[in-house]
Amino acid sequence: MLNRHFVPLILLCARVLCAQTPPAPPQPILLPVLPTSAGCIIQSDFGSSSHKNFETVILEGHDLVHYWRDNANTGYTWHRAQVITHNATGFGCIIQSNFKSGSHGNFEVVVPEGNKLVHYWHDNSDVTLPWQNGGVITLDATGSATMIQSDFGSGGHGNFEVVVIENHTLVHYFHDNSNVNNPWQRGQNISTQASGPGSIIQSNFGGGGHGNFEVAVPEGQALVHYFHDNSNVNNPWQRGQTISTSVTGPASLIQSNFGSGGHGNFELVVPEGANLVHHSHDNSNVNNPWQRGGVVASGVAGYSALIQSNFGSTSHGNFEVVTLHNQQIFHHFHDNSNVNNPWQQAQQITTQNRSQKVCQLTGGYDQEQEHTSVNQTSGRYQVYGTDLGYPFEHDGRVYFAFGDTGPNGEDSIAYTRDLTADNCVHLDFVANGNNFRPISIPGVSLKFFEVPTTGFSANGNLYLFAWTDHADQFRQQPGLACGPEVFSNQAGHAALARSKDDGATYQLVYQDLGIHFVYLSVAVVDNSMVSGLPQNSGKGLLIWGSGECYRASDVFLAYVPLTQVESKDAMLYYTGATPAGPRWMTSAQLNNQPRPPAANYSIQPLSLFSPSKPPCAGELSVDWNRNLGQWLMLYNCNRGQPNGTIEARVSPTPWGPWSNETTLFDPHADNGFCHFIHWNDNCDNVNDGSKSPSKGNAGDVYAPYIIPRYTEGGLHTTTIFFTTSTWNPYEVTLMRSTLALPSPLPYGPDTCKSGFVWRGAIPNDHVCVVPAIATATGQQNAAAAANREPNGGASGPDTCKPGFVWRGAFDGDHVCVTPQVRDQAAADNAAANGRKESLLSEGPIQKGPVMKKVPLP
Repeated sequence: MLNRHFVPLILLCARVLCAQTPPAPPQPILLPVLPTSAGCIIQSDFGSSSHKNFETVILEGHDLVHYWRDNANTGYTWHRAQVITHNATGFGCIIQSNFKSGSHGNFEVVVPEGNKLVHYWHDNSDVTLPWQNGGVITLDATGSATMIQSDFGSGGHGNFEVVVIENHTLVHYFHDNSNVNNPWQRGQNISTQASGPGSIIQSNFGGGGHGNFEVAVPEGQALVHYFHDNSNVNNPWQRGQTISTSVTGPASLIQSNFGSGGHGNFELVVPEGANLVHHSHDNSNVNNPWQRGGVVASGVAGYSALIQSNFGSTSHGNFEVVTLHNQQIFHHFHDNSNVNNPWQQAQQITTQNRSQKVCQLTGGYDQEQEHTSVNQTSGRYQVYGTDLGYPFEHDGRVYFAFGDTGPNGEDSIAYTRDLTADNCVHLDFVANGNNFRPISIPGVSLKFFEVPTTGFSANGNLYLFAWTDHADQFRQQPGLACGPEVFSNQAGHAALARSKDDGATYQLVYQDLGIHFVYLSVAVVDNSMVSGLPQNSGKGLLIWGSGECYRASDVFLAYVPLTQVESKDAMLYYTGATPAGPRWMTSAQLNNQPRPPAANYSIQPLSLFSPSKPPCAGELSVDWNRNLGQWLMLYNCNRGQPNGTIEARVSPTPWGPWSNETTLFDPHADNGFCHFIHWNDNCDNVNDGSKSPSKGNAGDVYAPYIIPRYTEGGLHTTTIFFTTSTWNPYEVTLMRSTLALPSPLPYGPDTCKSGFVWRGAIPNDHVCVVPAIATATGQQNAAAAANREPNGGASGPDTCKPGFVWRGAFDGDHVCVTPQVRDQAAADNAAANGRKESLLSEGPIQKGPVMKKVPLP
């Protein structure tokens, strides 16, 4: 399980001292991503109507995120797109340039990262492509910048022009776009008294064929207009009028189509105290003073951006503004059919989401994002719709087991080699040509609602558990104990299958683990690392199960040695806690208990629910989270579509005590419905039209499956990536969420000693190494494909070219490197624990329960 044998865990107490009721473990503290500033807004050339899309970039902590809105319907909501950078330290500015390889010009962004001002760009010939780093503009930035593409230049591409603050100097930079490899050049200083970022446009004033540059920049409480006569590039910048004497932040400047005399008015918005105020300048006479207009919004903070759009009922398009107030980003507009109209608040752009969509994993078209999906599974594999997608590691890849794929209810399996999931995960299906290969297990029915539930790798084989004997009869019968829908068996049972060819074919191992183990999640563990397991050496398989009633069950736990995973009789079931630790019994022992006291020796649930909170677990996943130092459980609590939620709990042991549940994702509250989950046709365009009225037309959320490979750690936090299914559209979505628990060490139990850093072979690889090894590891990941045989070989598709071997930094690491690098990875693994800070070294151990520090898998 991905480097887990290097993870230290502080156990609650030695077995002898566990008679006391242990305190409840801390509850996950969810950290919604709160925006900290708006960014520039544009109206792009994307969109299906005459009103093209709005595009903006929002600062969320240190993430600069692209948001957009489909303007074909005023009821449609804003959508969160890709993260441009995780290192932003100020607001970003976006434009659409005339560079392109398709029909849409590229997006260009400038954003500060510390003292670096960095240019990013996006090739809009394919909106699923990642953002590219275009280089550093300056190393002396002390704030944000704004950007335009001017009419200077040759070769058909106007130059990029940027103004950025460097201490108290506002500096002009430009890029000669006749050659994209040209370096950025420093132009003239605009102001030496700047107290914040400036806003630049190119107006239609001026001579010599080039419109003047116009800038508005704060100087203390004054907002000052500067301009540059572009008839001669050597002309100095000139100071114009003072626009306002009471500003408290930067302005956003445009030239509108209001005005007379051939020069549209200048318009800007700027904060004055807590108010965002509109100012304008009548350009029929350059000597006219600036006029203060109305208040756009109150309680604003950070940067606010202004454009003039093509919305409106007259020849004057509306003004559109994005601004931060009440800790969220809002869109405001002004109906310019009458200049005396008040400003109006439109939609909220961001929400306080506990989880965010990263991408749609399956299908051919992402209706929310209005572009082809990253994996285009409908065209490549005839996977038009599916759900579930339980992830597990096998042979150096992450496999995903999908259920009810396609029109016939068949199941499918896919895999990825991707080492990170920031923008999405690239899937290949086990297939026959361009058709997915249905999962087929001899003797096991796999019709609708009979699906794979979990998988694992052991003894060189791929194993799947499948839920069977539960075929949907497609009829309703009110009054059934487990819901009104009728199945061939209301509970069904689990069957285990083995594949020796990486998921192409399967052999049945056994059937029926009982009604408590129908829907499953598993984890392979090193027995010596988890105190309280039936064995203390070798490896084992922990199995968490739900059952009895579909999505209305408690959760149970079982264990089997990995060497005996194909023996159902070797299964041991958790039957409760004792002063000496957890109690485990075989099914034979359970059946042979005298009656009474059989009630004391029965399979026990994990005490997640109570009379005030009836059991509601459905699909579930459990994983050891090294950042939290806890086991993390996710499950969907669905007691009536479409009111399901994704819930999270943590525990220091696989059996408990488990924390109170915390909602990780509520599609009503967390931007699910009306965004990427269908609610109704008035608020979204994601209805895939495939749902029968008997099941309801609205979507739902279920099957939350953690992908351990992609778990990331930060200061007191963990960021997890997990899959969910959305019913309508009938697809699987990749999600991310950040959680935190208090830790006495700054980076939790994996805090490195001075001089060491995390290696990062995968996001959750916290083996401590010297910085040079961490840098080299990233370079090895980037070169992984180049060092593999393009057509595979003796070791399958991950066969290395001559002279290279698998790195082996973690279990299943098939990145091809030189033998010396492999040896270095092994040495670093062996030395890992000695390079970490120890809680036991921070001072004398206090009297009380004995603390034992042991690694956990």
